[in-house]
Amino acid sequence: MSYAALIENLGQLTEIGAVGPGNLATLLVVARFVDRSRIQRSGVNAADLQRALAVYRTEKTSVSVIRALKQAVEIALENEAHPAAYSAW
Repeated sequence: MSYAALIENLGQLTEIGAVGPGNLATLLVVARFVDRSRIQRSGVNAADLQRALAVYRTEKTSVSVIRALKQAVEIALENEAHPAAYSAW
């Protein structure tokens, strides 16, 4: 699943139990959310991530996913501020 698709389907994945406390898939989702190169390659910007965070925060309870989305926003902002420094090879 692409980074953008993961963001888009996060609510559904949580609803069916694929993402949530105690689920190993959550670890993979969290790791993908904070991967700087995935964020850069995906084309997802900080505003998109901020919207996803706002929606997820109001509807879901997975603290690790919320923290990962916060970190992803920060990484995306860094990538946008210094695009050459974090360019994907």
